Amino acid sequence: MTKTQKKLLMIGLTLTILILWSLGMTLFNNWEKFINFWPITLMMAFGSFIAGATTEGGGAVAFPVLTLFFEIPPVMARDFAWMIQTIGMGTAAFSILIYKTPFYKKVILPISLGGLLGLYPGMKFLAPLVPPNYCKIFFTSLWLSFGVWILIIEKRKRKLKVRDKQNDNFSLPLTKKNTFILFSIGLIGSQISSLTGTGLDLFSFSFLVLYFNLDPKKVTFTSIILMAVNSLFGFLMKIGLGGPAPETWSMWWVSVPIVIFGAPLGAAFIKNKSKNFVLSLLVVIILIQFIMSYLIVNMTFELYLFSFLIFIFGFSFFFFVYSKMNFKNIKLTYS
Repeated sequence: MTKTQKKLLMIGLTLTILILWSLGMTLFNNWEKFINFWPITLMMAFGSFIAGATTEGGGAVAFPVLTLFFEIPPVMARDFAWMIQTIGMGTAAFSILIYKTPFYKKVILPISLGGLLGLYPGMKFLAPLVPPNYCKIFFTSLWLSFGVWILIIEKRKRKLKVRDKQNDNFSLPLTKKNTFILFSIGLIGSQISSLTGTGLDLFSFSFLVLYFNLDPKKVTFTSIILMAVNSLFGFLMKIGLGGPAPETWSMWWVSVPIVIFGAPLGAAFIKNKSKNFVLSLLVVIILIQFIMSYLIVNMTFELYLFSFLIFIFGFSFFFFVYSKMNFKNIKLTYS
């Protein structure tokens, strides 16, 4: 397929979504929703770009902003994250496939299967148990621990002048052990997604980079596809369980025409950036989210303690993952 054909295919997909969206907006009298929900449109212009440029989904921006600034209930913010990521990250994933951007194909199926099986129990049993403020702080504190651990690793590598044992043609063979680990990653990551609408992507990123020592840039593209699939599962499952709230649909309608451009642009932006740039951008976003959560949430002693414990747990977990880094299962072919 030539470059021109690829461009035409992406243009065709974008126009198809825009036409269907315009018909829906007209048939259901949704145009006036921009009057009340235009801030959500602006938010997702930034959020969708970040979704395409990093391993965090658009929900990683939408969830904290909606719950912290707009005081939207976490369940609604979670549902919106799934709904909008289905469109935005789905479009970005499509562009990755069309332009044959390198990613780790073999991990998609086992992680996605684990994510599918874990979503329902997470939605049904875990999400109702977590109070709104605890859900917000859990999200930012867990990923802060990952961000700090990434900084420590990179600083140590520079100090010791460690060269990554990575290869541009590096891939992961699906042994029984690796398949089980990848399936478990999806299963656990979907529990985080059931709380915040995102998380399986960053959880997968942490394991693939820290445990399997895969290339962060290629893992970023892999996580985009993983989160697009997981978001579609969550969206359809929510519809099957009664459907999102009307306000959530309103936020979705005013965001669709933005994310179909923002996410693919983000993916294109990061394509030629270095590994250090990818990791630095991710850490900066994680840090901003954490600071904003502390400034906006009405923190209590219990919340501070909860945040500290989640941070310690996350840091310890990522340390364990890194200490078990696997250099044995290496095969110098892409897949």
